[in-house]
Amino acid sequence: MLLVMASWLLPSCSQQQRPSYPLVSQPLFSKPSITANELTYHAADFMVPQVVDKLRSDAKILPATFVNLDNLGQSSALGRLLSQQVASRLTQHGFSMVEAKVRHNMLVRNRGGEFLLSRELTQMANQFKAQAILVGSYSVARSRLYVNTQLIRLSDQVVVASSDFSMTMDHDTQVLLNTSE
Repeated sequence: MLLVMASWLLPSCSQQQRPSYPLVSQPLFSKPSITANELTYHAADFMVPQVVDKLRSDAKILPATFVNLDNLGQSSALGRLLSQQVASRLTQHGFSMVEAKVRHNMLVRNRGGEFLLSRELTQMANQFKAQAILVGSYSVARSRLYVNTQLIRLSDQVVVASSDFSMTMDHDTQVLLNTSE
């Protein structure tokens, strides 16, 4: 009986002493890369609770192309993509996004920033029955791209929600930035 029990214990002892190694295909230290799509979705998700009691539940939102903060008259394929991704996520949350080209209705002043002309805002709001506009800007650094996005209520031009994020300046980001509008 002792021999039978010893034969059962010996293999389990030898297995416990054997070091375990990760499989070759498994990296030792791995942090999944966050995509631009995930970042923009998180930004939209962060803004949704901020608009409670600030926008009607049936609000229509006009998305504008995100612009380069250093040159507000300039955008890129990246600016268009970021805007569309945030708009897509807001749509998934139940907001009505209106497809319109708002960028041409912006007045840009050197060193004064940007603002939307109130007369044109009223026209756009009436034409599309919109309650808010989605705007955004990005700043390019050496290794990161910093993005700010805001929902602005058209009736009084008050920012009712905002979110910021940054992303790695990888090759794809560079390519999208070099595609100017």
